[in-house]
Amino acid sequence: MSDLWNSTVRFLAREALLLDNKDWDHWLGLYDANAEYWVPAWTDGGELTDDPKRQVSLIYYGNRSGLEDRVYRLRSGKSAASNLEVRTSHQSQLLEVNEDGGLIKARSNWTTHALINNEVAVFFGWAEYVLRSVDDSCLILHKKTALLNDRPDTVLDFYMI
Repeated sequence: MSDLWNSTVRFLAREALLLDNKDWDHWLGLYDANAEYWVPAWTDGGELTDDPKRQVSLIYYGNRSGLEDRVYRLRSGKSAASNLEVRTSHQSQLLEVNEDGGLIKARSNWTTHALINNEVAVFFGWAEYVLRSVDDSCLILHKKTALLNDRPDTVLDFYMI
């Protein structure tokens, strides 16, 4: 296997571990200050929305400060999703990775098993990343996550997917 493949697998595993450990500060550190984080919604026609500024999204932050605000609300208990007792196990499978113009583009399938207020939930989908190499790791410049089971029986938040 290539070094690019191995380093990307390690990076995705690190993101999953940080989410499972609720290590929000280090998780945020994986994101560039201008990183876009997007979970598009599905249209009635079964297609993902393609414009987060004009169409509905399940989650959208145009830069890391939106994620930082979300983490602040999570820690402060100032949101409905923050008041849930949640334990997660994120699994990720890298499907493809390539370098393009000095950036790394990757696609993965993912599954998250969660225990939410003593109820089991499973979320699954795929994610596309645009990464920039920094020292011996990467920074996320863009992450688009498709949630395939987009009608959960609970409040949905970034750490569940």
